[in-house]
Amino acid sequence: MMTDTTFASYFESTALFEDRLQQIINQGSLTLMLSIGYRTGLFRVLADLDAATCEEISDRAGLQTKYVENWLAVMSTGGILEYDSIFQTYRLPAEYAALLLQRSGSHAYASSVQWVSLSAKLEDEIVNCFREGGPLPSDLFTRLQSQLIEDNSVSIMNGLFKHVFPLVPRLIMQLCEGRDVLQLGCGSGSTLIELARTFPASQFVGYDSCATLIDNARATARQKQVDNVTFLRCELTEIHTTESFDLVLALDILQDQAQPH
Repeated sequence: MMTDTTFASYFESTALFEDRLQQIINQGSLTLMLSIGYRTGLFRVLADLDAATCEEISDRAGLQTKYVENWLAVMSTGGILEYDSIFQTYRLPAEYAALLLQRSGSHAYASSVQWVSLSAKLEDEIVNCFREGGPLPSDLFTRLQSQLIEDNSVSIMNGLFKHVFPLVPRLIMQLCEGRDVLQLGCGSGSTLIELARTFPASQFVGYDSCATLIDNARATARQKQVDNVTFLRCELTEIHTTESFDLVLALDILQDQAQPH
């Protein structure tokens, strides 16, 4: 028999959980809008502007005004943007932009939220794996790996300069002077391209077994006009020597190897 006390406790617990579910749904929707803002370049436009109207923002971004207007409304009600109702302008605070876009050495959270939208696209395949067994289709791993590399690139670069490179005396100075560097499992080349831009006197080579990622890495290097980096498709098990390189990097790949030793 349910007493008044147990009924009140049950009602309170149910109400709290319902409130939590509503928050999860609302925050999940906001997360998807954050991903859209990153992929369309709207956050970068807002970071470069001060307070601006919807028309000014959409013109600068080269996007359709009506869609931008709806997105701005979500961002302002979600507490991401500041809205001035008198002048009808939107503003992205500088401290928010730093976290969203990896400015001042922070993590690029707007890039990380793409995991949610990417996972949503994979929902049907994942549900099918629950029912039929895995694995996921191989083409999906390229999409996952591309996002993983982008998301990890910033943290890897910060980790290299803050924790790894200082372990080797004069390594940064040697890279400035010019050295030969190899990265095993370079993926789409984000980290290696940034290193090549940072140390133009050095030569960089990236190996990866995925042809699609190597093609993407080469295209990115051409687009950014980085000519001291080369990307080659190569199975890591086929590499017999690395002695011709002054520095060999294996970043966030050992856990994926069949025989990591």
